[in-house]
Amino acid sequence: MINREHSLFFISHVNGKTVILSEEERHHALSVLRKDPSCFIHATDGKGNIYQCLLREGAVEAEVATVRALPAPMPRIHAFIGIPERDAFEETVTNLAAMGITKITPMICLHCQKKWWDAWEKHRERCQKKMIAGIKQALSAWLPELTGPKGFSESLKMARGCNPKNCFVADADGKPCGAAMDVPSDPANVSCFIGPPGGFSQNEKDELKSLGFVFVKIANTRLRTELAAIVLCAQLISKSIVACTP
Repeated sequence: MINREHSLFFISHVNGKTVILSEEERHHALSVLRKDPSCFIHATDGKGNIYQCLLREGAVEAEVATVRALPAPMPRIHAFIGIPERDAFEETVTNLAAMGITKITPMICLHCQKKWWDAWEKHRERCQKKMIAGIKQALSAWLPELTGPKGFSESLKMARGCNPKNCFVADADGKPCGAAMDVPSDPANVSCFIGPPGGFSQNEKDELKSLGFVFVKIANTRLRTELAAIVLCAQLISKSIVACTP
């Protein structure tokens, strides 16, 4: 049974004391969840704010009653994903958004295969919708930033502001997570690297190692890219939660 008290909607426009719901969001509220046309709903802008809003019958606007700002998830993780097939990438960004990942970069590696990302703007819009669905399901107020596809070398440059001990690479030959993965010294600046189907090439591995990044073994079996991304990020989030628990 749907718990109508725990539904979150997404808004892209805030104008003072009013917010604008898309036609799709209004339809979901009124036709799918069967909410009263003059009831309160909760919505987020994906920037850390939760709005309690009063729907207006026959209007796309809703009146803001209260606003609650939520802290950003910690650690703030930038996930670099070796690009898999399109459906697998969409699954990845949906789940990472639900987990509270801060930033996602699709990374072009040697072993990436079909170049479906060439028409990126079309795919970006679809991925954005998938991420919005992810944070709504998770009742999260933070929508990850999704960059355009970056080459492997350019991705490394983006991570160079991180302490190398805060940069983690999923690798079957890495050290077990418990031994290799400490609580990030700077939880606001963490990077994760996950290879594409077929894994990182030897040259790519050598370059990652030369930068001092931490190679971690995240499972006893070989994982698909989309699952490896979830497992590695979940390990980091779990470490942070344990460290912060009294």
